[in-house]
Amino acid sequence: MQQAVQRQLQSSIGIWLSQSNDPEIHQRALALLDQPDGMLSMVDRVDLQDGSLTIALAKTVLNQELGIGIERFALSGLTFTIPFNLRRRSVETRFVMGGQTSGLDMSLIANIARSHQWLDRIKNGETLDQIADSDKTTKKRVQQTLNFAFLAPDIVCDIVAGKQSIGLTSTWIATHEVPICWDKQRWLIATL
Repeated sequence: MQQAVQRQLQSSIGIWLSQSNDPEIHQRALALLDQPDGMLSMVDRVDLQDGSLTIALAKTVLNQELGIGIERFALSGLTFTIPFNLRRRSVETRFVMGGQTSGLDMSLIANIARSHQWLDRIKNGETLDQIADSDKTTKKRVQQTLNFAFLAPDIVCDIVAGKQSIGLTSTWIATHEVPICWDKQRWLIATL
């Protein structure tokens, strides 16, 4: 939720500050936005509806933090709604807010690159055993990693940009059967 509050403040503070020419207030606003850990103190109320959260920011706290007399400004950015999903996997349930992504996962990116290298080596005639021996790993690991080479290009682009869904991890890909059909992959990954 901290990220959602930070994004909302980033979009709203510009509007609020445009009505103030005080450079000290602008400095305070930039400092506030650089402290994501303090974002929850800006929340006055959270209303939970079916599939969405409505978050109301605390006018008095913002007034105190920024010192701009926010009551005289347009208050349209003080309340906003974000969607969420509950994602269930066996006994675990995750609360995933709309637009929430994992960020860059260097392990996942490295596994994709490695899988393409290994696939090229297989195309050139090497066996799984030879690859495992030369890379000091197991045949099973090579087999699991090859799944990464068959991900849809748009899924790979999302991963490289850090925009993949939270449930899409190296462990998940290695331990699940990923369909070869890209449309089925997209559908399956959307359910994570």
